[in-house]
Amino acid sequence: MAAAPQFVLSQAVQWLSDTIDPLLESTVAAAVTDATTAILPIVTVALSLTMLLYGWAIMRGAIQMPVMDFVHRCFVIGVVVSIATMGGLYQTEIVKLIIALPSDLADVFTASGQSVESRLGESAAKGAEASTHLLNGATDGLSISRALAFSLVAVAVGLATVVLTAIGTALLVTTKVATALLACIGPLVIFGVLFSFTRGIFEKWVGQILQYALIMALFSLVFGILMGVYDQLLAAIINDAQNANARNIFGILVGVGLVAVASGLILWQVPAIASSLASGASLEVARAIERSVNTARSASGSHNKPIIPRARP
Repeated sequence: MAAAPQFVLSQAVQWLSDTIDPLLESTVAAAVTDATTAILPIVTVALSLTMLLYGWAIMRGAIQMPVMDFVHRCFVIGVVVSIATMGGLYQTEIVKLIIALPSDLADVFTASGQSVESRLGESAAKGAEASTHLLNGATDGLSISRALAFSLVAVAVGLATVVLTAIGTALLVTTKVATALLACIGPLVIFGVLFSFTRGIFEKWVGQILQYALIMALFSLVFGILMGVYDQLLAAIINDAQNANARNIFGILVGVGLVAVASGLILWQVPAIASSLASGASLEVARAIERSVNTARSASGSHNKPIIPRARP
């Protein structure tokens, strides 16, 4: 019988991420297939009726349109449908890109080429090591006050480490799950581009994806800086615990408390900052798409007309 794998604290967050990722990928793949299967007949009927009425309006002269403009509109519809349908570009490539975007963007801002998961696990392991050294220092000697001091600091360091690691892990898991949920509704949103009254949903969808990706990236950057300071404090705690320096331990405890509180307050602001940045980025994406569409329309002889204009009575 094979031996059970040994639990290593520094790899706990990485293990959690590696466990969640395949589950999310399989869930998203099934959800995208189900969503596409459910919405495709409705979109097919809606587009068929719209194009029939549209063509009838052109034949009656209710809509004045050059032939190339009509061909361009049909081409745009064909591209959108081919992307969103089963086996299309969205299901084969874009879904994977959306799911991996937060982690890939966060890894760019992580020092030494470490992943966010590895950095979280490493900080948790260092905090546990510092607490262990403090508890060992509490049992050395016969001084009750010294044992009490080391024990209190060990508990404080352990709590601070747990809180900071829990905040980071919660942001990591929340970002992955939220991005996966957004990927599930991708076909519905992409089909919405075909109709003017649902086109705004696409812009909001892109904005939400960018927001969660930026949350992970900003968290990675801020967390790396804060954990650099925290790791230095933990190293000082381990050194003082080994040297039985109880007096300096309390000074470092104040530093640990300040870093923990400051880290919590700073990380609390990360989602708000990411939301502001994502709003501007999604607006620029929408403008870029609009400029591309307008350029194509200008080339085909149409200027700022909707894909399916209304017929004159």
